[in-house]
Amino acid sequence: MNKNFLFVFFAIAVIAVTIVVGNTFTSELSQNSTDCFTTPSMNEFCYPDPVMHETGGLSKIIGSDADSDDGEVHFDNVDTGTFYYSIKNMQQVSDGDDATITFGDKDGYVGGSSTVSESFEFFTTLEKFDTFVSHCNNEEGTNVNVVQYIGIETIGNTDYFVTWHTGVDLEEPITCKYPELIQNSMSRNFGI
Repeated sequence: MNKNFLFVFFAIAVIAVTIVVGNTFTSELSQNSTDCFTTPSMNEFCYPDPVMHETGGLSKIIGSDADSDDGEVHFDNVDTGTFYYSIKNMQQVSDGDDATITFGDKDGYVGGSSTVSESFEFFTTLEKFDTFVSHCNNEEGTNVNVVQYIGIETIGNTDYFVTWHTGVDLEEPITCKYPELIQNSMSRNFGI
């Protein structure tokens, strides 16, 4: 993978999450049905209560320094795992927030307009606030999807894996080769 890409990607990811929203974040904080968290990079994010369905729920993310229209929070039942984009499954590690995540293609598809020519599967353990690139959103490699694992949250009597994701525009295109794109992004600090 091009080393210049990693620097440019990191710089763009930081810029993408530092767009000032203004009154949107303040108004979200004033709602009683809002959960908030602060990441290790000291960014504060909030999300309204999720709209729940049979296997989990969805909500929008709103950050003090993030674009409120571009993030989505996923709540996936710990008992059934998480299955979106290049994520094939997640399993809780003991009683903590850590999770073992399995990445892989789904019949050649990984999300966005990304397809793979060779099938792949690998797993790793995520800690709370670990961040990774799940896939390219276009074939040109100028927009990628960044996912952050928030941890496990209990709603009612059910535990849910909580992740959020956002698209990031890149100034320089990258090669969307899997699984290397995902693997090389795992140890990066995206400033989120």
